[in-house]
Parts: sequence; C-alpha cells; structure tokens
Amino acid sequence: MKHLLCLAALLAATFTAAAQAKKAGEPVSIKQIEFKGDVKPGSNFVAVVTVAVEKGYYLYPNRVTSPQMFRTDLQVGQLPAIRALPAAFSSGVPKALPGIKEPVPVYEESFTVNVPLMLHQNAVLPLTVPAALSYQATQGTVRKPAAQ
Repeated sequence: MKHLLCLAALLAATFTAAAQAKKAGEPVSIKQIEFKGDVKPGSNFVAVVTVAVEKGYYLYPNRVTSPQMFRTDLQVGQLPAIRALPAAFSSGVPKALPGIKEPVPVYEESFTVNVPLMLHQNAVLPLTVPAALSYQATQGTVRKPAAQ
C-alpha cells in the first residue's frame, strides 16, 4: 500500500511528516524523521526515516528474494532546490514463512531508511519535498492489497 508522506526540511534542522499520524486500518506509520548533518543551503545531509510496523505484521524488504514478494520502497520527489540520492534500507530480520524452505528477510516492528539529500546553494528554507512509501503488509499468510 502506498503511504504518502511529505518531508519538510526546516531551518531548525528538523523533519516533519504530514502523514506521521497512523491512518486507521494501516499497520505501518512513520515513527520519526531526523537529520544527520547540517541542513543549510549548499549542504549534503541524510534524512533518517524510521518506519513502525504494527505487531503481528511484516513487510518484505527493499531487496526481495522472489518475484512474488512486493518490495518496500521509498520514492522521493526531485525539485530544483534539492536532490535525493538512492535510499539505503536497513536489513530485514530472517523469518520462517509457510511454504518457503529457507527463512526470508522481513521488516517487523520497525526499520529505517537513509535518504541522502543534496540541498542547492540557492535553496530557500523551509522546503517541502514530496515522498511516497510503498509496501504490502502481511499478517500471517494474509497479504493486505498493495495500492497506489
């Protein structure tokens, strides 16, 4: 399912997310977004997005081991004032799943996504950057539908 969030780079070096509050019926929410590095025009920094997964659910990671698995992904919009580089996802934890011989990595409880960002020297803060987290939550053997 798509979980939209809006990353806001603030002069005070904090991130807020318009969709941080957990939506009813959604087992995934943005728990925290923080910076690593100085957020000022002309700088490079990393946004660390912590995603919470409701107990009893799991997500397949960004790098899936089978084409039947829906990979978790974070797409960050590009603007003239800021450029996002490819995101780095934390490693999943091995989980034994029915019908699969070997344990597969999954995200349970929480995971992080590091998004390297390059802020143009003429950028005016605050700056809003659109982003979308896509995932398919699974509870036991029941998969919630993936949606845009």
